[in-house]
Amino acid sequence: MGTALEVSTRAPKKDKELKVSYDFGDSLEEAVAKFGAEVVYSNFKQSAVISLQGNVRRYLDKGELTDEQIVGKVAEWKPAVAKVSTSDAKETILKKFDKMSAADKAALIEQLMSKS
Repeated sequence: MGTALEVSTRAPKKDKELKVSYDFGDSLEEAVAKFGAEVVYSNFKQSAVISLQGNVRRYLDKGELTDEQIVGKVAEWKPAVAKVSTSDAKETILKKFDKMSAADKAALIEQLMSKS
């Protein structure tokens, strides 16, 4: 029916990773035909709730808006096309590390060394 999507999953406790392929369908119509409208909607809703929670969390973490302003932002919010993250955790850490001050870098290195 559709194109199989490659999904990579890591189990850190077992230090194991596995890639599998699964055909979710290539369109809304294919997904509904394959799984049924109830399943497709249920998964959409679950994913949208998680996305909305992430947006609210980012506003709360920044601390720049009042609760009422955040509620207003939520009223304007719409789900968007999901982006698949292809970034490597080490690359992400190194990019953030490069932006740190020398003192923060030294403190982090000391903290990491104490964990080995």
